[in-house]
Parts: sequence; C-alpha cells; structure tokens
Amino acid sequence: MVQHEEVEDLVVNHCKSHLLEPSHDQIEAIQRITRNIPHLILRDLNLALMRAVTLEEVEEAVKEWRKARPWD
Repeated sequence: MVQHEEVEDLVVNHCKSHLLEPSHDQIEAIQRITRNIPHLILRDLNLALMRAVTLEEVEEAVKEWRKARPWD
C-alpha cells in the first residue's frame, strides 16, 4: 500500500518539474495545478482562526494537544 508521504513526494516532484521548466509559462502551470487542489480551509474557517480567544481556551487546547502528541 502506498503511504501518504510517498504520494506527497510524487505530487511535489511532478509539480516541481513542471514549474521549473523554463519553456513552460509558470503562471499558467501554477494556476492549473492549484486549481485541482481541494480547498481544505474555507473562508469561514479562516475567519474563525482570526477571532479573539480567551486564556482558558488556549490552556484547554494545549492540554488536548499534549494528550494527542504521537511522539510520546
């Protein structure tokens, strides 16, 4: 089974090879590639990231993050 990292490397290398080609119009190539990448962060989510947070929310987030760390 192909791992996520392998797929990521293939996509990055494929895109990089197209974008570094001097014979290609890079703007058009970038737009063609990025048009096919799903928008994972929607406008509403981005706006939510800019809202003010309380100290309690930060502390709770840090506690949850510590519980979920895969390297422990």
